[in-house]
Amino acid sequence: KCHPTAEIAAAVQSFITSREAQPGVYLYFDVGGGTLDGVGFSFVRSDGRPKIDFHSGKVEPLGIEVLSRHPGVSDPTRVLAGLHDDPMPDWLPLELKDAKTPVQRLVAHVVRNAKLKDRDGWTQGHLMRLLPIWKRTVTILNASKDPVPVFVGGGGAASPWYRTTILSTHG
Repeated sequence: KCHPTAEIAAAVQSFITSREAQPGVYLYFDVGGGTLDGVGFSFVRSDGRPKIDFHSGKVEPLGIEVLSRHPGVSDPTRVLAGLHDDPMPDWLPLELKDAKTPVQRLVAHVVRNAKLKDRDGWTQGHLMRLLPIWKRTVTILNASKDPVPVFVGGGGAASPWYRTTILSTHG
């Protein structure tokens, strides 16, 4: 059988099927040509099977092609090329200064809503998820300092501008 799946859900599914995937709370942002998709989710193994709980998601027309034509951009072709350059050109943040805020709002929305729906996963870190439910009341030192992993994928994931903007917003 064939079932349609949202692109970002398929990417998350691909991640959790890896044996290296650890249970915990994650953020994933897919930078496409037309859209920027973001999702906050938790991942656990139940009876040896992976289980995903999506807590937050948002899709906006903030992809790499769209941002290169954002109002205020003086030369879309140059900006599009600059978004692909690594290291990031010095002039690019100034050229995209008006486009940074909508990207940060999307990231903040995903983070805030995921936190609201899964407070334990964010405040106690992914270490707590490894404990049996009856032990989750145990305090783990420095557990609240566990970072929430952030993945950036899609065709625009190699763009230093997107990575910097997303990670600095989350941080």
